[in-house]
Amino acid sequence: VIFLRELVDIISLKKEIPSKTVVLTLDDGFEDNYFNVFPILEKYNFPATIFVATDFIGKDQKNESTGIFFKTLNWSQIKEMHASGLIDFEPHTCSHRELTSVSPEDARKEILDSREIIETGLNKKCLFFAYPRRKYNEEIIKILKENGFLAAVTVNFGKAQKNSDLFKLPRQPVDSL
Repeated sequence: VIFLRELVDIISLKKEIPSKTVVLTLDDGFEDNYFNVFPILEKYNFPATIFVATDFIGKDQKNESTGIFFKTLNWSQIKEMHASGLIDFEPHTCSHRELTSVSPEDARKEILDSREIIETGLNKKCLFFAYPRRKYNEEIIKILKENGFLAAVTVNFGKAQKNSDLFKLPRQPVDSL
């Protein structure tokens, strides 16, 4: 189990990804990441990346599919997890809106404001992004590249390869269905 940044380095160098390599990523920043996932990651010393929609930090977020509200991580939990050295927090926009359905200016603001909030809150540099609601296009990718992001993850099913597009990294989702 490696950090996302390690995978990005491997792909950037066009190296073969070692067999059985796993990168753990979680989207949205729900509070169960702290109570259920974090203790397991600590027990096994597994790194992970959590992509956070920053408008919801410390608030309830409604699941669009079920209408159920979920508690999200608060800053105290985020800082504790970050301090462990195992959890990398990265932006997932501010409001979790579909970036392809807003103006390029609004998309840029969603991306950059969420990055700034995390960078300021954790005193770290954010280099990775997760597209909310499965939506992205070349304009969104251009915004990421122009603003120094190194890679972005999708919810496109698949395994990353040495020739994977760093701004369209596939994942193998594990849902709570």
